[in-house]
Amino acid sequence: MTTPTLTLPEGVFISPGSSQDVTARVLKAQFGNGYVERAADGIHSITGEFQMTIENLPRRDVQTIDAFFRERGGYKAFYFTPPGEASPRLWTCEKWRIAHADATYDTVSATFSEVFTP
Repeated sequence: MTTPTLTLPEGVFISPGSSQDVTARVLKAQFGNGYVERAADGIHSITGEFQMTIENLPRRDVQTIDAFFRERGGYKAFYFTPPGEASPRLWTCEKWRIAHADATYDTVSATFSEVFTP
């Protein structure tokens, strides 16, 4: 089964202020003389979390994005390329928010967690 890619509708851009947090998991052993030994915690020790907001999105596009997240169910991975990056990475999305701006436009906010297996 092929892992899908989240593709934003034509002309839709992620809002300024969206951000990415990066965490490095490190194993540490503290010795009595002040010496600390450090090592990466596993093969994929650097992970990302991406907070995305898209403002003033036509309701039909919001429904498309919402349907994509619902189909993924929070546990199935998808490919997505964050702004400024050249290659897609694997993510899951357990939480997203839809705020109604007016009669025809909405705002979508979502938090993606980087994963390494589809």
